[in-house]
Amino acid sequence: MSDRILIETSDPDERTDAARRSWRGVALATVAIAIVGWSLAATTNSSEAPEPDPTLLTEPFSPPDGAWSEIEFSGEGAFTTVLETDEGLFAAGSGRKVDSTPFVWASPDGITWEETSGPWQPGDIIVALGKGPAGFLAGGYQIGRAFRGGLTDSLPKIWSSTDGSSWDLEPTTGLPSDAVITGMTAVAGEVVAIGWQGPAALEPLAAPVQEASPRVWSSSDGSDWTDVTPDGEATWFADVAITPTGLAVVGGADDRGPAIWMLEQGTWTHLPNPQADAETVSALTWVDDAIIALTRSITDPEALVSAWSIGPDRTWTPTLTGIERPGTSGWVEAVDGSLFAASGFSRSVISTGPEVFVSRSGEEWIGVEVTAGVTPWPPPRITAVIDFRGELYAFGSRGPSPAAWQLADDPEDSTGP
Repeated sequence: MSDRILIETSDPDERTDAARRSWRGVALATVAIAIVGWSLAATTNSSEAPEPDPTLLTEPFSPPDGAWSEIEFSGEGAFTTVLETDEGLFAAGSGRKVDSTPFVWASPDGITWEETSGPWQPGDIIVALGKGPAGFLAGGYQIGRAFRGGLTDSLPKIWSSTDGSSWDLEPTTGLPSDAVITGMTAVAGEVVAIGWQGPAALEPLAAPVQEASPRVWSSSDGSDWTDVTPDGEATWFADVAITPTGLAVVGGADDRGPAIWMLEQGTWTHLPNPQADAETVSALTWVDDAIIALTRSITDPEALVSAWSIGPDRTWTPTLTGIERPGTSGWVEAVDGSLFAASGFSRSVISTGPEVFVSRSGEEWIGVEVTAGVTPWPPPRITAVIDFRGELYAFGSRGPSPAAWQLADDPEDSTGP
């Protein structure tokens, strides 16, 4: 309703004549608009008008189609890492109790699974699987059970296997006796591990920053290690990845904020984030010719993340364009051209909302519920996504037990062990 007041100043006859003239003007204007509209329509529909090039149209991004079929596993704990090999899939996990033992499951086809054996001890945690010089490597650490104010002793652990069916404990020559390995990757005969030196915390992968000294180690055989920590003040090393060219990339933070370190032929290149605001690079991966990094607040780990692209010119470019984004940034992985991100392994935090987020180049994120259509209880948690022989798999936990999901057109295509 208009708030304007109409004040009449002319007599009725004058108002009637003015109204007739006004309506004639409206009618003529309407006819003119109709003629112009018809002319534009005729021009638009003309055979001489160029058709849009379909190759220039951007296809709307959508998550992978299909139904997630759950694969149940026995035991207690959650998968923390997964590895694709020519022999099949290997998935490793850790227990939820401080005195739990880890586990490694193997599958030749992603359908049938068998638990492997290893010299696991109470308190052992496996955080990464990788290809080693003579087979496979598993990296992690052991926590003691004598906690002092929430902290306890730590001990580095490296396991090896020739075929993945059984595992042996490797020497950790060169590693400090109180080293904590939180990430590990291997390529071209070189293994790079990140972590810290100092005590461990009750929550896995959570560093007591004041009491810990961040470290990066390198090994050519998985047994003899060398400290290759970058120079300068580093408050945290959160993730490590290998580019297709064999370049090791470590993400974390220093005294200036989020940063990335690139190791090439024994030399580190430091790439600080130009918009440092008390955040850290918590996860990174590689897409095409760019590094994709997720940053989060140090003081608020559950805050919404920011995504960045670091191209060949080594410039940080923010990529987020949508309002929906991962609430946490425990990990990020490029799978078949898409990015997947979700929370990491936790003993104390229950996941809520979408179990995993998917994106194209980190621009627009879409939440995916792997339990869509089935009961969300007990709550699932996705800690890894991988493409295995053209099929998409998600690994994590379902309540207290390890679990996995396969994306298939027919949910009955997948079965558990």
